[in-house]
This record gives sequence, C-alpha cells and structure tokens, in this order.
Amino acid sequence: MKLYLMQHGEAQSSIQDPQEGLSKEGILQIENSAKALAQFNVQVDLIAHSPKKRSKMTAEILAKTLKGVSEVIETEKIKPKSSAEEAFEFLNNYREKRRVLIAGHLPSLQEICSFLLSNGTFSIEIKNGGCTRIDTHDLNKCSGRLIWHFLPEQLSFVSTSK
Repeated sequence: MKLYLMQHGEAQSSIQDPQEGLSKEGILQIENSAKALAQFNVQVDLIAHSPKKRSKMTAEILAKTLKGVSEVIETEKIKPKSSAEEAFEFLNNYREKRRVLIAGHLPSLQEICSFLLSNGTFSIEIKNGGCTRIDTHDLNKCSGRLIWHFLPEQLSFVSTSK
C-alpha cells in the first residue's frame, strides 16, 4: 500500500474547535499542495478524513484535484489523538486499495509514521498542508519505507513555479 499522510490546512483560528474549518490561507495551502501532488502524478484510490471540518475540507479539495479517487470516507479512527493501531484497524478494511491518503491531524499522523518506520519514536516534522509517502506491505510495526516527505513550502513552490 502507498500511504500518503497530510495534515489538514491551517485552521480559522488557534482555538481547536472540531467544527472549525480552514482559513483562507489554509484553503490556498491545500489547493497548492494538491496541485503539486497532481504534478508529481500522485493518484489515490481512497481519501480518509476525521469528522473535524478542517480535515473534511482538506479531503474535499484533494479529491477534486487528484486522479483516481473513488472514495472519500469519514472515520473516527484518525482523530487527533487516535493511535496508529486505530488507523490501521480502519485501513485493514480497505486492503484492496493500493493508494490511500489520510487527511488527518497531529499527533496521530506522527504516531503512524513512528509505528511504520521505527521501533521507537521516529521524529518527523509534519506541517499543515505537507505530505508524506510511506510504502508498506502489511501495516505492521517497522514495515514501512519512507519514500518522500514534503513540507508545505516545498509543495507550494512546485505548484506556483509553472
């Protein structure tokens, strides 16, 4: 499975309200990231997002831009404090999907990276609108391989440089 992990775009304010959507900057951030991923020919079969509005908005923007998206699904299993095990419990229901993008939150995205890439704590800087690709064959501990990791600034540069 090719697993893409993206933190939602910048929220409307610093107060973490579940119904808070993306700010204007956050929308632009995700649009730029989505365009860059499309330029890299990223294709996904499934986009999963949490019930939080900012995650859902991120997933919707990505679904409009990326090729191959056949499903966009909301799940409780990828909320900010969800464990990697919860995320994999959800993903195991979609093993036939070869390319899955999670539009999620911190710290859960960091936990997924750490679980797949190390025996301990794997520290990776995840920012709003950035994207990480990890390939894994079985969703087990230490079974992943980091293919690439882009910060939002890098994706924005790609999307606006054409």
